Amino acid sequence: MRSTTMKKTLMYFSASLVCTALAAPLAYAQTAPAYANSPGCAMGQQDKNSMVMMNHTNLRNVSWGEVILWCGNGDTYNTMGLNEPKDSMPLALYQGLDKAKLAKQLDVPSVSLNPDSGRRFWTCDEFEIETSPTVREFNGLKTRYVGFLPAKADGSPQDLSPAAIPKYMYKPLEFKRSSVLVFKKDRPVFLLTDPQGISWVIKTYQTGVDPTLNFEALSTIDKRYKHLPEGWKFRTLTLDKDLVLTAKGSQRIMWDEFGGSWDALDPGTVNYVP
Repeated sequence: MRSTTMKKTLMYFSASLVCTALAAPLAYAQTAPAYANSPGCAMGQQDKNSMVMMNHTNLRNVSWGEVILWCGNGDTYNTMGLNEPKDSMPLALYQGLDKAKLAKQLDVPSVSLNPDSGRRFWTCDEFEIETSPTVREFNGLKTRYVGFLPAKADGSPQDLSPAAIPKYMYKPLEFKRSSVLVFKKDRPVFLLTDPQGISWVIKTYQTGVDPTLNFEALSTIDKRYKHLPEGWKFRTLTLDKDLVLTAKGSQRIMWDEFGGSWDALDPGTVNYVP
């Protein structure tokens, strides 16, 4: 297990389609007074105060998902490392979640699911990031608090549906995150290189846009792209040593047209560029 010492930072790290405010300094909404003492919002506040660096391993091609409780910002609970070892977001449990019922049960303004449709899968092997050790269950689905998703400028929840993807695809954004992301030696990685010569590695894909997309299909995902900007180039290769990305408070990310999440291999954030 890798060990790091990082400044404690509340972040939202997942592949969700987060707000355009990420391109500028983030303004965080406060919990609505009417809900400040609700079970759901109080739970989120408690979990924020218990976060520690936690290394999640054996992630490659494992499913995952999130339950987001909107208390001003979206308190985010991730299934990573929980439920089934190779299926941390069992489909039956995830499809059994009723957002309206959860919101009423926890007395929060609203609840979102990430992904809103389909499922998400990791393409990395390890992810060390701040996580609350407390396990919370939603209708039997085990999760842990991992940070929060900023609300829209008007205070409303973010749109996490596939319909929101075109607003963000192939647009680099600065993302608040402190983490260590690892792709292991002798395993494949999938890379895009932008016109400026910066390489990007995909860390998670989803099936909400294209239900037929799977890990094997990633090696030729460029054949499925219809909106890849001119000058971008795709490649796949097998690593001859571990690829390690270290984010110390921020990380440049982007999404492709299928909702896949890519991290930039910027100088100073990665041990080498394959």
